[in-house]
Amino acid sequence: MNKKLSELEIEERIKQINDAMSQEGMPLSEELILKLRRCFSGDTTIAEERQKTIEKYNVLKSRLVGTNYGKRQ
Repeated sequence: MNKKLSELEIEERIKQINDAMSQEGMPLSEELILKLRRCFSGDTTIAEERQKTIEKYNVLKSRLVGTNYGKRQ
């Protein structure tokens, strides 16, 4: 993002996103709200947050290898 947003603008954007997602039955988790805050404030980028999420789930997936998780009974 090029323009630095104020705290008020950040919270308003997050509220708008959460309201829209809630209408679809998918409200934002606290974790996602924190990620959005970091992105909107310029502390991180969408690409960095996406990579962190991919790495997190790759670790979880690797822990499940060799288990019966996800296999049909």
